[in-house]
Amino acid sequence: MYGLKTLELPSTLTEIGERLITGMTGLTTVISHITEPFAVSDATFANRVKNEGTQEYELRPSPATLYVPAGSIAKYQALSGWRWFANIREIQAPVDGIATSDSRNTGSRKAFTISGTRVDGRSKGVVIMDRRKVLVR
Repeated sequence: MYGLKTLELPSTLTEIGERLITGMTGLTTVISHITEPFAVSDATFANRVKNEGTQEYELRPSPATLYVPAGSIAKYQALSGWRWFANIREIQAPVDGIATSDSRNTGSRKAFTISGTRVDGRSKGVVIMDRRKVLVR
């Protein structure tokens, strides 16, 4: 699970168990399409870190960014469990000048993040592919 960078939650999801992201140390992005979020355990998204002094595990905010449907940030911030994301942003609608593509159609073409990091051509989100910005869904 160390290599997983993005986790996408479908709008049809109705329940999430505890410690969903435990061990996902490379996770940088969680995209939730849930328009009416529900309460989840504090241990679902918190970063579980061992305190070297006490040898006890502590819950700390997740370093991942949570992307949520437009207009729902306050709903997520108000519910237990989701508050463990220090950074919650709205999913933005496609921007002019950015093409869209289904991840199944991108194959193994070279793709890069906006910051220049090479990613798999099937990675979801905005990537640079064939010298243009592409929103891969």
